[in-house]
Order: sequence, then structure tokens, then C-alpha cells
Amino acid sequence: MHQIGQVIIADDVWETRFACDLSACKGCCCAIGDRGTPIDQEEADKLANLFPKVQGRLSRASVQFLRNGISETYKGRLYIREVSHNAPCPFAYHGAENVLYCSIHSHCLDERLPVTKWKPFWCSLFPFVLQKSGDQWLLNQYIAPHCRSVANAPLMLDWGAKLLGEYLGDAWRAELERELDKAFGRNRM
Repeated sequence: MHQIGQVIIADDVWETRFACDLSACKGCCCAIGDRGTPIDQEEADKLANLFPKVQGRLSRASVQFLRNGISETYKGRLYIREVSHNAPCPFAYHGAENVLYCSIHSHCLDERLPVTKWKPFWCSLFPFVLQKSGDQWLLNQYIAPHCRSVANAPLMLDWGAKLLGEYLGDAWRAELERELDKAFGRNRM
């Protein structure tokens, strides 16, 4: 375990080399799972407001499905509604070479909007899993069996530092980068 500020980082996160190979996995992280993405009420409201702007990318079935509600509560927790077990997220669409893409992410890139402001926290960080525990954060990872990495991948935390810094702050990110330099050297790629 490694601690930077209020964040406890699991050893496997610290040491893992991984970067998603979307062409190999085909975006199945947006399809395979037990339930829709966990969200909070603020995220549900953002998704409802964004839905009219992304529905042009979605299938007719997904549009109709989302018109009947974006979120659902299960065991006291809010989720994006799930079409069915291991079915694509209703906000996903198939692009070139049958790769599954996130309509929210694509819209943000097209409109030059900050992805992390609109895309659900859980989706933005995947395969990182960041959870609050008391006054600390726990940083773990979930690299599912269907995930595929590019060859010669960097440390996850190298590409994840900027993303995590958007949630945890620039000072935290700078400290993470200093600690990674100490542990792995500056030329670790």
C-alpha cells in the first residue's frame, strides 16, 4: 500500500502496466457487468440534461429505453438503467469496426467539453476504482477478464495521474508524480 495525502493506493494499482486497447476489447467495458453504472443524483440530472444532445448517436431502441427513465435504484443505490444483463449501456453506440463507444464521451470531445464534468465518475475512472472511506480515499483497480491492454503499456498511474488529479486536485497529482519518479525513475516508459 502507498499513501499520498488522503488517498491509499493498492499495490497492484501502483505496479500495474495497462492501457486499454479499444481495438482489441471492442469497448466491452460498456456492455459487460452485473448492473448499470453507479451514479449519484447530480450525475443522473446531468445525464438527463445531456440526453437530447447525444440521442442522435444512439439506436432507436436505446433512445426509447432512455425516454422511459435514465436511472433506477437498486438496493438503495442509484444506477444508469440497465437494458439487460451484459447488454451495452443505453448511452453506448457501435462505431467503426463494431467498437462500442460512449455517446457522452464522444459528445464531450466533439464539443470540447471536459469529459469528467459530464461523464459519470465511475465510467471516467475505469479501470480505476476510487472509493471514499471515512476521511480517506481508497484507490483500487478492476481490470476485467475481457479487458485488453496495448503492448508495452505504461504504468496505469502514469496515464491515470491527470485523470485522477481532476478529482483529487493538482497538488495531489504533483505528489503522485514525484512518488512515481522516486519509485520507478523518470524514464519509466
